[in-house]
Amino acid sequence: MSVSSRPDGRRNHPLSRPVDVLERRVRIGIVTVAVLGVPLAGAAAGGAAYEHDRAVAEAQRDQWRRTAAVVVSEVTPGMSRGDLAGDGKAGTAQVRWTAPDGRPATGVAPVPPDADPGDRTHIWVDRQGRVATAPLNDTGVWAGSLAVGVLGAATAAVAGVAAVAGVHCLCEHRRDRAWEREWDAVEPEWSRRPHQGG
Repeated sequence: MSVSSRPDGRRNHPLSRPVDVLERRVRIGIVTVAVLGVPLAGAAAGGAAYEHDRAVAEAQRDQWRRTAAVVVSEVTPGMSRGDLAGDGKAGTAQVRWTAPDGRPATGVAPVPPDADPGDRTHIWVDRQGRVATAPLNDTGVWAGSLAVGVLGAATAAVAGVAAVAGVHCLCEHRRDRAWEREWDAVEPEWSRRPHQGG
């Protein structure tokens, strides 16, 4: 069985149908778009996350201040919600500090895990003098941007795979329908019974 040449120099299998050629071309198009689009999607998502987190970090640094405090209770070990910019080893404890208006204030804040009652430490407070999380640092901003960028690229890749699978399913359905029509046409001759049109 010979293989015919197409005008573009590529070779067609003699049993290729128009739907096969269409599926191949669409797949090539999707793969091309994915090869270009996946990195762009990752870069765009990561860049947007970086700009957002950098603005948040700047706002936090403008609005919050680091202040001295005294530990007044035993430390509860484990990472606290306020340890976003730390090393993950902070605990929490009741601490006492002086509010911006000069009054004494107390609250639960992240502290070093080896702190004892009476030890001095530093905490972050907002403009109202309430305990705040540590501002995002550069490492946190970059880590968040990288995570979002990878997620954006992965989402684009999954979308590309889903598009290829969807095209294949549609083309497979068309091939099945074509085979059914052709079988309806030739089956009566093979079985020697009258054709039942439909």
